[in-house]
Amino acid sequence: MRTRTALRVWVRRRGPSVDSMTKNLVVCCDGTWKNSDDRYVSNVEKIARSIAPSGFDGETQIVHYARGVGSTGSRIERIVAGAFGVGLDDAIVDCYRFLALNYEPGDRIFVFGFSRGAYTARSLCGLIAHVGLLTPMGVAEGQLPTAMDLYRNRPRAKSSTETTPADPAHERALAAIDKHTHGRGQVRIEFLGVFDTVGALGVPGIARAKYKFHDVTLSPMVKTARQALAIAERRRVFAPCLWGGRHADISQVWFDGVHSDVGGGYENCYYSDKSLLWMASEATARDERRSGVAIDWKRLGTTLCRDDESVTEHNSLSFAYRISNVFSAVQESIRRKVAPYVPLFIGGWRNFAPTVAVPGLGYAPACDVSVERSAIRRAANPNLMPWFDALGASPAERDKFVVAVVTFASVSRQHQAGAVQARS
Repeated sequence: MRTRTALRVWVRRRGPSVDSMTKNLVVCCDGTWKNSDDRYVSNVEKIARSIAPSGFDGETQIVHYARGVGSTGSRIERIVAGAFGVGLDDAIVDCYRFLALNYEPGDRIFVFGFSRGAYTARSLCGLIAHVGLLTPMGVAEGQLPTAMDLYRNRPRAKSSTETTPADPAHERALAAIDKHTHGRGQVRIEFLGVFDTVGALGVPGIARAKYKFHDVTLSPMVKTARQALAIAERRRVFAPCLWGGRHADISQVWFDGVHSDVGGGYENCYYSDKSLLWMASEATARDERRSGVAIDWKRLGTTLCRDDESVTEHNSLSFAYRISNVFSAVQESIRRKVAPYVPLFIGGWRNFAPTVAVPGLGYAPACDVSVERSAIRRAANPNLMPWFDALGASPAERDKFVVAVVTFASVSRQHQAGAVQARS
């Protein structure tokens, strides 16, 4: 089943108020090598397929699906694009253009992404936060390249402890493009939901400089933010990119399994069903602060099949990735001028302790992080003890963390099944 994509011409409406004609615009950015035509699709594609035609209040819902980088072309082209992130900028521009051509004041925007698609989704929000969202007339007048250039060349602080330097020329350029946008800060993202954002885009260090301009921090213009993370992923190039700082409505949850166990794409979707249903439940939630997107739960078609003990865990850490981990650890140690802790990267688990940073390796403490119930056993796994020791965590800190994750109110399998049954 194909997802829906729509382009609209800017027309000034007369008659009914804007509020009575609001739309829900849904952007779904898939992961590397992921496509809607795949035999086993990702959670992002499942969400795109399941968006209902109408929202809770009868508003139109329009879906734009962006296939993952490296999902088209010849085999060589796909490998190169996937390895080096070729096409990432094009994906951001494509999603931005969709929103610019469809958005009208009062509309609500929902953005989802997986892996590099999650990076795309977050950078898309950063682009809108910095430049604003162009009107259809602004796109027609050729302002899209200008908007992207302003985003790419914006002044940036050298570190998180420094302030952004003043750039009068850049501010004048932003002021000039304002007349072609809805106004900076006027367009908000209702919901940003991502599965396992890849931190450094998963590309070799030689290619990372090209993508340093992307802003994946969480802007106040995002009303609600959710991230599902893979606690068992051990590939260094798939280092997770967590949100730091404080935000009014944010939740980041570690789920059991590796990268595609959380984002989807395996034939056995037991693990990915958990993160999918959690994300869908969060995206559809409605209260006095936020409006949810309407999902056709029958179309979602997830199957909660077996117990933990009967499901074979996936292992993404192949021999090639073990070698890659060693090179990555050495490269990182040279860059930061610290001694490499190679065993940590050969087979170490991810840093899921939210208040402990890896010395010299740049994992800043994240905010509002919790652990889903099925992943709690990871915290007590003896294989994790060297990881905690490498982090410098004391036994008391480790025990405190284990107690903390046990008390987390996770979305259990029974609760998920009940939620699906209630909505069907």
